[in-house]
Amino acid sequence: MSDQPMKEMELEKRGRVEPPQSLAKPPRPNSKPEPKSSFRRAMDAVRLVMPIMQKVLPLMEGNIPLVIANLLAPQPAPPVDLEPLENSVTRMRAEHQELRVQIAGQAATLKHIGDQLEEAREATERIGTEQKEVTEDLHSLRSKVGVIAWVGLGLLVVSIGLNVALFLRVERILH
Repeated sequence: MSDQPMKEMELEKRGRVEPPQSLAKPPRPNSKPEPKSSFRRAMDAVRLVMPIMQKVLPLMEGNIPLVIANLLAPQPAPPVDLEPLENSVTRMRAEHQELRVQIAGQAATLKHIGDQLEEAREATERIGTEQKEVTEDLHSLRSKVGVIAWVGLGLLVVSIGLNVALFLRVERILH
């Protein structure tokens, strides 16, 4: 058994689990990187010198103006792949169009809600006006009923008075 599985089993027994390598913390900057092999260093040097050598090789053939032109001419830029950018722009345009449609729908909904609020406000004002009219009618009816009640009470008192007078007159005639 290698050390790694034993270490994992030991950590599991203790209730701790070591994070996977992708989640583990990167090595500290104080730790020394592994030294590069001499072959790797040589290949890195060849990669650095290769573009310059391609421009200077015509010098060995005796063509100095070509060497100068190669050194002064800008290196051709690598072709840029614009397809991912174009795809992103196309996707953004589609999303933008969807957002416009959603905003238009929301604007129509808000207009409809505004119309409903206006109708509710008008209905509230109309009902308020009608309630004021009904209240005024009730006050005038109350005052009329009050007058009629006083007149009725007066007539009742007069009737009782006449009845008493008539009773006394009849009693005097009978006696």
